[in-house]
Amino acid sequence: MVNFSKFNKRFLLFVSIAIFCFTGNGLALGGEGGVWRGAKFGMTEAELIKAFPGEIQTLSQVETFDHGKYAKLGIPNLKIGIYTYEVRFIMDGGSNKLTMINIYSNGSECSARYDDLRNKLEAKYGSPSRVEEGPSGIRNVISKRTIWMIPNVSIQLGYFHDFGLNFQRTNVSYEPNLKENNL
Repeated sequence: MVNFSKFNKRFLLFVSIAIFCFTGNGLALGGEGGVWRGAKFGMTEAELIKAFPGEIQTLSQVETFDHGKYAKLGIPNLKIGIYTYEVRFIMDGGSNKLTMINIYSNGSECSARYDDLRNKLEAKYGSPSRVEEGPSGIRNVISKRTIWMIPNVSIQLGYFHDFGLNFQRTNVSYEPNLKENNL
């Protein structure tokens, strides 16, 4: 029988938590052409529902975006580390297939969330391809953007704080790494 000391038990717990945060419910790319966890660009809504059983939900209202994109499906409470986020599976309006995944949080602690997500993404993918930080040029607004260009996927981490409106947002988006997205 193996006898684990308190230190070994704590170390194993720490390693288990780190693996969980960086893979299963974290930010890691999926395997074999996967984008994020079980999702792949080009999936239909039915395929997404199959890929995330018990997690994915139909949104109460369809969310619309530029260029005819929309989201009908999401994950309302995704834990990454100590923070909770929402996920939106953004579909192309013409093909009705997955074109982007957006993980976001509004409200308090968004700067700390940005730093936490950046540390996790840097640990997984190395140094970012591009970093933009500082005043946005708009009065009372700070924004940060960090981008990783991974083969076939662009990962963009963003932070936005409008002090005048008292609004904050942190988000990570996964998009196809097309020629027009290259830096």
